[in-house]
Amino acid sequence: MTQEEEVKALREENAALKAQVAELLPLKEQVEQLQEQVKQLTSRLAKDSHNSHLPPSSDRFGRKKKARSLRKRSGKKPGGQPEHPGETIQWSSCPDEIIRHAVSACSHCQAELSAVEPQMVEARQIIELPSKRHVVIEHQAEQKCCPQCGEVSAAAFPEEVRARVQYGSSVATAASLLVGQHLLPLGRASEVLFDLLGISIAEATISTQLERAATVLASVEQQIKAALSGPTCSIRMKAVCGWPASAGGSTSVPPPR
Repeated sequence: MTQEEEVKALREENAALKAQVAELLPLKEQVEQLQEQVKQLTSRLAKDSHNSHLPPSSDRFGRKKKARSLRKRSGKKPGGQPEHPGETIQWSSCPDEIIRHAVSACSHCQAELSAVEPQMVEARQIIELPSKRHVVIEHQAEQKCCPQCGEVSAAAFPEEVRARVQYGSSVATAASLLVGQHLLPLGRASEVLFDLLGISIAEATISTQLERAATVLASVEQQIKAALSGPTCSIRMKAVCGWPASAGGSTSVPPPR
């Protein structure tokens, strides 16, 4: 093959390659578009009510099964059990308010009955929250000038009244109960006090009240810990909880935290 023939063949091959590349370019763009669509669909399928704003009803694919409870069936029917004593609202012998509903006319003949004494009175009670949800108590300390020596004597405020305006011990007790006993966060406890009692109290104030309560109850806490770690309590805990005894024969009780 001469040089001219080789050049001609190479040119023809180059032209054929260019034609193939021209045909492949649209396919390349189409593949890139399909890859982007697959990426979007995969991301959409991975979303559920746990990692997006979608409602739980949209969890169709790959929905995890709910964890089953490890509790065994007791064989009892749901609801109150026959041996349960139950609780009912107690009747109050001293109601705070009595509303009398009088009979002014006969319901049959429409005769006037305002002056007639009632034969009997049926009573029903409703337990309501008071409209005035908190009480403001003002302490006033007198100051008097002695007519003999001219000096001024002032009455002393109670020890717990230290500021011009402050919360009383009952408010501190309610805040401590909500956070310490019912495990509410400080913000939720503040909202509950405002919604139920109309008291606007800051989270920092509740935290300060908790610190004061902890200081006051420190000695009581130590007494409870000492009682729990005593030998008498250890024997009772063994009988109730079945804790094993130590080598010395006494029951091993976990130390109080």
